[in-house]
Amino acid sequence: MTQFWNFMLWVVYPYLMLGSFFIGTVVRMRKPGSVTAKSSELMEKKRLIWGSILFHIGILGVFGGHVIGIFIPETFTDSIGITNEFYHKVLAMGIGGVFGAMTLVGIIVLTYRRFTSKRVAATSTLNDNVVIVALLVTIVLGMMSSFWQVL
Repeated sequence: MTQFWNFMLWVVYPYLMLGSFFIGTVVRMRKPGSVTAKSSELMEKKRLIWGSILFHIGILGVFGGHVIGIFIPETFTDSIGITNEFYHKVLAMGIGGVFGAMTLVGIIVLTYRRFTSKRVAATSTLNDNVVIVALLVTIVLGMMSSFWQVL
């Protein structure tokens, strides 16, 4: 992969998605109902339930892990006997990997559902499709960057 594409995939894209998250949140707070997907629960429920549960539990675990990783200093983990290697390989990669895998499987199920269920696809807007694909790409890149370091 060229230097340009490395830069685009691992630096520019994540910040674009983070920016879209914050801008979308501000727009949604200022104008309720302006940034939302229509409910498709009545059109197809089985894959929605599994995908949604896996995605949301996984994303909460991933978010929590990032918060812990940012706010707990290395001096604290050293003081309670957790080595940096154990922290990264066992806790971050092990527990984070489980939550990341849940998130990935959930978003794959939801994306597959959005594009293969005729009733859901018929009511999906371009924005719905762009958002779910952007989430899928972001999660795949996040998992790749995490596990790329281990390999």
